[in-house]
Amino acid sequence: MVASVATELAAGWAALHRGAWGDARARFAAVLARAEHAEAYEGLAWTAWWLNDIDAVFSARERAYQLFRGGGDSLSAARVATWIASDHLDFRGDDAVARGWLRRARRLLEGLDPAPEHGWLAAHEASTALLQDNDVVAGRQLGATAAELGRALGSSALEAVGMATEGLALVTQGRVAEGMPLLDEAAAAALGDELEHLWAIPWTCCYLIYACERVHDLDRAKQWCRKVEEYSERTNTDFAWGLCRAHHAGVLVWQGAWEAAEQELGDAGRVLERTRPPWGVETTVRLGELRRRQGRLQGRQPCSSSPRATRWPSSELASCAWTAPTGAGPVTSPNASSGACQLRAGPSDYRACSSSSGRSPGSAITTGASPPLPSSRPSPR
Repeated sequence: MVASVATELAAGWAALHRGAWGDARARFAAVLARAEHAEAYEGLAWTAWWLNDIDAVFSARERAYQLFRGGGDSLSAARVATWIASDHLDFRGDDAVARGWLRRARRLLEGLDPAPEHGWLAAHEASTALLQDNDVVAGRQLGATAAELGRALGSSALEAVGMATEGLALVTQGRVAEGMPLLDEAAAAALGDELEHLWAIPWTCCYLIYACERVHDLDRAKQWCRKVEEYSERTNTDFAWGLCRAHHAGVLVWQGAWEAAEQELGDAGRVLERTRPPWGVETTVRLGELRRRQGRLQGRQPCSSSPRATRWPSSELASCAWTAPTGAGPVTSPNASSGACQLRAGPSDYRACSSSSGRSPGSAITTGASPPLPSSRPSPR
């Protein structure tokens, strides 16, 4: 007996939730073998997303959008438009195209009753404000909005991502004591099997590790990295995403675990080159800092020499093109200099950072103009 379309779709989404990408793809493909179906294309796009089949992601997601729009389903069309924006930014680094799709999603949601789609749009806009525009205030406000909608609408995934975004924004502002508890809570929910969307787990946890890297909270990063590894083993799901591994490597650099950091950066770089080329600069920046600490200054090349890096903001490129001050030798202690400022700030900020010492976690970030954040968002593998 042939399963009904509704049964196949439900089975496909269930397979996605448990990380069975091949089974999910087969289920959605079975529906499409009968006739075009917007929801089946949407599910197929998610299986391709997890499998890093980039061409399939774009073709399936865009066809889902067209069918939802043609069927008058503005809510679903807005949901898909939001993720098309993310696809363009994550896979191609096309921020102008991404912003256009976000605006389209917002217009489609106008006049509709509050739904999770409003919250996910806020979460994506928060990410753009925080990571693309360095607008910490807007990023925090939008993150809080997403979290509030998640709580009101019963979406644990939306609540967790919103809290993590707000927490990262607060940490970036120097309000570490307010931001870190939000990040801890969000990660606890993510790794406690509360979230209805599997992709929200890396989004949440990567923001936590990134915040730890920014303020050199090495103990917290170590604890949560261990929990992520345990979760991956327990669920048989690969959560060793390229971007998160780059952030983890930054933590290892500060711990003085240089050999482990170099291995992690190499692995992360290869993953990002294969799956998210525009993000390759994330490993280049951290490798440059590692080389500076090792005293291997001659081999450090500006990351702007890479054609892929031209899609990054000039402030980010400037940070990875620096060389160490004249006469500087290798750094022998993880706390010997304010590397976070060198990693994320512009040249003028470097002078301010290098003039002080003995910083405690969080002191590298000020409540004034925040050091630039990278133009990226967490992603699987």
